Amino acid sequence: MPLRFTGMGSDSQATGNYPAGVYGSVLNLTCAGGTAKFYTTGIGNLEIDHLTLEDTGGDSVPFVLTTSTSLHIHDVSFLGSKTGTAADQDAIVLGTTGTEWFQGYGTVIRDNFFDYIRRPVYGLNAANSVQVVNNTVWLHSGSNLPDGAAIELDGSHSGGNGAEGNYITGNLIEQNG
Repeated sequence: MPLRFTGMGSDSQATGNYPAGVYGSVLNLTCAGGTAKFYTTGIGNLEIDHLTLEDTGGDSVPFVLTTSTSLHIHDVSFLGSKTGTAADQDAIVLGTTGTEWFQGYGTVIRDNFFDYIRRPVYGLNAANSVQVVNNTVWLHSGSNLPDGAAIELDGSHSGGNGAEGNYITGNLIEQNG
């Protein structure tokens, strides 16, 4: 079954000025522990759009983690709490480092704004046929990993099934570290 979280618009602005709640719908996901803020394991569809997802607490669990669900995430602002090379929170993780593979083929991640985030998109086992298009990674983002990247596809975990057929284009990345 499809599931959708929608709002009246995210609060990111082209100027980088985004006082919480002034420009759109904010969903504060500040909580300690857990696997992720949104954790999906079923075959189906999850759409998140026109929202600001913020975590002001400082934990390092991802905002979205999925292993079998196709995602359509667009027009969303992801706001973490740590800056630059202290950032250790991923926004969207596709698959796990264990035996659970991402099989949400046809996933589209577009027109989003990421700030205070380590990796906006991290694709693991079988992160195939994913579109990452026209997103903005703002300058407070960064990575606490030696070889970290804003968009990282790594299909090598647990005999992984590669990361193939992905389409990544039009993303603006101004990331420290």
